[in-house]
Amino acid sequence: MVSEWLTNEVAVPRRLLDALNDDRLVVFAGAGISIPAPTRLPGFEALARALAANAGYPHVLDDPSKIDAFLGRVEDYSGGNVHRMAEELLAPHGRRGNRLHNLIIELSATASLRVVTTNFDPYLSRAAKRARLRNREFVGPAVPLGHSFSGLVYLHGKFPLADNDSVVLTDRDFGEAYVTGGWATRFLTSMFSTYTVLFVGYSGTDTVMRYLTRSLPPAGIEHFAFVPTSELDKWEGLGVTPIPFPIERRFAALPEALDAWKNSVSTTHIGRLEKISRIVEQGPSLSALDESYLSSAFMRVETLQHFLAVADPSVWLRWCAERGDLDDLWKKSVERGTDEAYAWAEWCGRSVEGSDPLLLFRVIHQHGGGVADALWSAIWRTLITEYPQPHVAGPYLSVLLQGASRSRRLELSLLLLQAASSDREGAMRLLEWAVTPTPAFEKSMWSLSEDYDVRIDFDVNGDRHHAKVAWQRLLPLSSSESSAMMMICIGLLTSSSGASRHFSGRPLDPISTGRAAIEPHNQDQYGDRCQLLIDVARESVRGQAELWQQEFLPVLRWMLQSSSTVVQRLALDALHHFHSMQVDTAVRLVLDHKLLFDHRVKHEVFRLLAAFYPKASKSTKEALLKIASQSHAVAPDVPSDYERYNLLVWLSKLDASDEATRKALERIQEENPAFEPRENPDFESFFFEFGTGEKAEKAPVSGRLSKESAESIIQEVRGFNEEFPQEWLQELAEAASSAPRIEKLLRGLGESNLWSEELWDILLPALEKCAAPGDMAGLLEVLANHPSRTRYLYSLESLISKAWSDKAPQKVDDVKPVLAALYKLWQSVGAASEPEGDQEPDAYSSARSSARGRLALHYLQGMGVLARIAPETPVLAGEIRGVIESMIGNERDLHTVTILAGSTGWFFSEYEDWADNKLLPLFDWTLSPEVAAATWSGFLNGSSWSSHTVEKLSESVRSGYSWVSRYIPEAMPAFVDHHSFLFSSGLLPDNDPTWVDAFTLAATVEERELWIDSVSRRYGDTGPSPEAWRRLLTYWARRARNTPIGLDGIEVNALLQWLFLTETSLPEALAVLLSSPIPRAPDEGSRINFDYNKLPVTQYPAECGKVLTRVLQGCAVGAWLGQGLEPIVRHLGRSGARAEALSVVNELVRLGVAGAIGWLDPTAEGSAAL
Repeated sequence: MVSEWLTNEVAVPRRLLDALNDDRLVVFAGAGISIPAPTRLPGFEALARALAANAGYPHVLDDPSKIDAFLGRVEDYSGGNVHRMAEELLAPHGRRGNRLHNLIIELSATASLRVVTTNFDPYLSRAAKRARLRNREFVGPAVPLGHSFSGLVYLHGKFPLADNDSVVLTDRDFGEAYVTGGWATRFLTSMFSTYTVLFVGYSGTDTVMRYLTRSLPPAGIEHFAFVPTSELDKWEGLGVTPIPFPIERRFAALPEALDAWKNSVSTTHIGRLEKISRIVEQGPSLSALDESYLSSAFMRVETLQHFLAVADPSVWLRWCAERGDLDDLWKKSVERGTDEAYAWAEWCGRSVEGSDPLLLFRVIHQHGGGVADALWSAIWRTLITEYPQPHVAGPYLSVLLQGASRSRRLELSLLLLQAASSDREGAMRLLEWAVTPTPAFEKSMWSLSEDYDVRIDFDVNGDRHHAKVAWQRLLPLSSSESSAMMMICIGLLTSSSGASRHFSGRPLDPISTGRAAIEPHNQDQYGDRCQLLIDVARESVRGQAELWQQEFLPVLRWMLQSSSTVVQRLALDALHHFHSMQVDTAVRLVLDHKLLFDHRVKHEVFRLLAAFYPKASKSTKEALLKIASQSHAVAPDVPSDYERYNLLVWLSKLDASDEATRKALERIQEENPAFEPRENPDFESFFFEFGTGEKAEKAPVSGRLSKESAESIIQEVRGFNEEFPQEWLQELAEAASSAPRIEKLLRGLGESNLWSEELWDILLPALEKCAAPGDMAGLLEVLANHPSRTRYLYSLESLISKAWSDKAPQKVDDVKPVLAALYKLWQSVGAASEPEGDQEPDAYSSARSSARGRLALHYLQGMGVLARIAPETPVLAGEIRGVIESMIGNERDLHTVTILAGSTGWFFSEYEDWADNKLLPLFDWTLSPEVAAATWSGFLNGSSWSSHTVEKLSESVRSGYSWVSRYIPEAMPAFVDHHSFLFSSGLLPDNDPTWVDAFTLAATVEERELWIDSVSRRYGDTGPSPEAWRRLLTYWARRARNTPIGLDGIEVNALLQWLFLTETSLPEALAVLLSSPIPRAPDEGSRINFDYNKLPVTQYPAECGKVLTRVLQGCAVGAWLGQGLEPIVRHLGRSGARAEALSVVNELVRLGVAGAIGWLDPTAEGSAAL
C-alpha cells in the first residue's frame, strides 16, 4: 500500500488522499475528538458511569462492550430520564471546541464538506460557523440519502434537545436506529458503498463501532481510521484499515497530521512548485517527509511535469527507477500509456543526451530489457532528432528492435534512413527488421458466401518507400555485409514460403508468385508487398556471385534445389549476371534441375537462355531441343504443345541462324497451324483457381454451348457425373453470360437434382445480367430446393432489389408470386441453416445478416411495392396476412420478429387493430423475454415514433430499462436515444417530469451521461422549443436537488452542452449549474467537454465568467487551454465582470497556467486576490 508522510510521525495511504482530492471522502467523528482540552467531554464509557452515578444506580459497568445495555438498565431504573441527564452532563458550562473540531471541518471543507458524527455536542457545528461555511446540517433520524449528500450529519442526535427529540444512547435507541427502524443502517450502508470513510476519535472496542461496522459492505471501497499505536490490535477484523499515530506528547501527533494534510491541500499551486524545486536542489538523498512529498507530487500531472522540468534525469533517473516510479515504462504489455507515463518517458529519453548516455539502457537492462509504448516512443524520438554515436545508438537499437511490431514500421524505417548516413552497422540491423515478412490472413476476394477461403499473405515490416531510399543509400554493400544479408534474406524467404505452403497445402506461395521479374521490370512498377526483401536478396546474391566467381557455384546449385520458388529465381538471376560462368554450365543447370518448362521460374529461365543459348555448344542445344520437342503424349511432365511452341519461338529469335532450332519450330508450327507467338513469351499467361497453384490454361472458347438448348446442356451435365472438364466450364460461363434462357436452365437443373456447386457458382453470378425481374418467382422456387441454398442468397440480393425498384414494370399479379416464392424460401432455409461467420455485434445486425432475416426484409419491401402500386387495396390481407402471422406465430423465428418489429410504426398507422392483437403482445417482457428482446431490438433500431406508438409503448419504455440491460444490453444506446426523445420531444400526453425517474434511478452514470448527450445531439442544430427547454431545465433542477438522485460530475460535464441549446439557456441554467456538483471528465486524463468559444461573453459577461470558473474547477490540467482563454478573460475584465475574471484567473493559476496572471491589469481594484 503506497503511503505518504504527512509529518515525520504519521503516514497515510495514498488512496485516502485521493479520496479527498476526488471529493469522495467522509470524515466520521467519534467521542474521542471532544476529549482533549479545552472541550474535555467524557467518552462513552465515562459518560455511562457518570449517568449511573447521577441516577443512583446500584450496579457498576463491568463489561465496556455492552454500554448500551447498561444504559438501558439505568434508564429503567431512573424512570426514563437518562437522555436529559446526559444533556445536562454534556452541557457547555464554559467548554468550547478544540483544535480537532476545527481541523476536521477545515480539512473536509477543502472539498464538498461531508462530516458524520455520533457525538451529541455542538462543537463541529460551531466550527463550521466560525469557518463561515454554508453547509446543510442533518440530525438523526432525519438523515439524507447516504449515497448522495454533503454537509454535517449528527447521526445519533444533537444537544440541546427539543421537546420531542431524543438521542441514540441506550440499547433500545440503538435497536430502533439500526434494527427496528433501520434508518441509521440504511444511511450507513449506502454511504459506505459510495464514499471512502475516515474514522477519527473512535476505539475499536467502542459500542458504537460494533453497530457502525455491521453496515460495512463485505467488499468494495476501503475505509480508514486514525488509531493510536497502542490500539492497533483492537481494529482487527472490523473491515477498516488503521492508520497509526504515536500517543506521546499527549496525542499531539493526530492534530499535527490533520493540520499538515489540510495545509498540503490548501497550498497554492505556485507554492507546491517552489517546494518541489527546493527538494530537487538537494539531490536524491531525501528525508522520508520530502520523499513522501515528491510521491504525492508525482500523482498530479501539473506537479509531475514541474519535477520533470527541473530534475536532471542523469541525477534522478536511477532514484526514480528504484522507487518504482517508472515501473509502467518497463511493461511491454502496456500498449498505450497514460499522459503521465509519456511525460516520464520523455524525461528518461533526455538522459541519452546527458553526461551518461547509457544510463537509461543500464536501467532498462536491470528491469528485464523490455519497454512500454511510451518509453519506446521516447527513445525513438531521441535517436531520430539527433542520432548519437554508434556505440550509444547500438544498445538503444536493441531495445527498439526487441519491442518492435509492424505498427512501428514508419518510425523504424525513418530511423533506418537516419542511420544509413552515419551508422552502417546499425542500419544493417534495422534493414534486417525492415525486410522481415510478417504473415497476414485475408479473405479471398472471390468468395460468393460467408463460407469463404482464408489465405495467407506476407508483408515486410518496414515502410516500403523510406526503407527503399535507405537501402539505396547503403549500396554498394561490402563483402561481409552482402554475405550476411544474403543468408538472412534466403532464410526469411525460405521460411515464409514454407509457412504459406504449409498453411494452404498448395505448391505456390504469394511471395514466389507476387513478383513478375526478379530484376527491376515495368510489370512490377506498383510493387508487391515483399518487393524490398527480394531487392535486397537480389543485390546481395549478385554481389557474392561477382565476388567469389566459380567458388560461388555450389551456393547457386544449393539455391536451385530450394523448396522456395523465389530462392530458385534469385539463383537464376545471379547466374544471368555471372560474367565468368561457362555458357554450357549455365544452360545445363536449367536442364538438370528440370526448370525449362517450370512456369514458376519462366521469366528467369527465358532471360538466362537469352544470355547463354546463342553461345551454347551444339551438344547443349541438342539436349535442350530434344526436351522441347517431346510431345505431351510421350512425356506427361512436358507441358502443352503451345508452351513448347512458345519456347522455340523465343529460342529462334535468340539464335536465328541455328538450323536445328528453326526446324524444331517449323515442325510444331505445322502440327498446330493456329498457334501464334505471344507478345511477351517470357511471361506466363495463366490464371489460378485462387491460390491452388494448379495451372489452368485458358483454351479458346468456341461458343458451342451458347448455341445449345437448355435441355441439351442439362443432358451434358448428367453425362459428366460431376467431373467437369475445365474447358467445358469455360464454355458454360460464356453461354451463361450471353444466353437469355438462364431461368429455364436453372429450373431444369433443379428439377433434375443437379446441384453441383461448380455449376451454380458459374451460373448464379450471371443472373443479374441475364434474368428479368419477372423470372424472380421461378428462380426463388428453384433456390428453395438447393441443398446449399443459404450459400447463394447473397447472389440474389441485387436481383430482388431490382425486382422491387420503382423502375421495374410491376403489376399486382407479378408481385404476389414473388412474395409467395420468398415465403417458401424463408420456410426452407430454417433457423438452423444460418451460415457460420463472424458474430454480429447486436441482435438487430444479426437479424439483418441472417438468411431468414434478409428474406423477411425483402418480403416487407414487396409489401411496400404492393402498397405503392395498389394504394386502395389493403396489403395486410388474405395470404399475405397469414404469412406475416405465421412468421411471428406458429413458425416464429426471432430474427424475423426483429425485422418485422422494425416496421412497427407502419403496422400501427395502417393496421392498428391487427397490430394491437398480433404485434403488441410481442413487446411484453413478462410473456416471453426472448421474444420481447427480439421485438425491441427491431423497434429500437428500425422504427420511429408516432402518436400510435407513443400511446401503446411509451409506458414500456418508461419502465423498460431493467429488461433491456438484462436481455439486450447491446441495444442500450438505442434505448437511451428513444427514451430521451420521448421525454424531451413533448409527445407524452401529460409531460410528467417524473416520467424519467425510473430510468434515472436504475441507469449507470455512463448511461445517464449518454441520455443527456442524446438530448444535446437532437437539439444541436435547431434548438428546443420553449416548452421543451422548460422540461429539460426542470429535469436538471430536480437532479440538482437530488431528485430522484443527485447528479454525478460526469453528468454535469455532459449537461454543459445544454447551456448552448437556446440563446438564453446559459443565464437561465446558471443557478442550476452552480447548485450542481463540479463537472468532471468521464475518463482519467481526459478533458472537460466544453467549448469556451461558444460562450456569449458579449451578452452575458458575468454569467459566462461564473460558468467558466465552474468548468475550470473540474479540470485537472489547464495547460491545454493555452492562450485560447486570454481574449475571453480580458473581455470579462473590461466588461464589468472583473470579479468573475479574477475567479477565472485564479483557477487557471491553480491549473498551472501561470501566464494568466498577466491577462488583467494588476493595478486595478481586486487584483490582490490573485
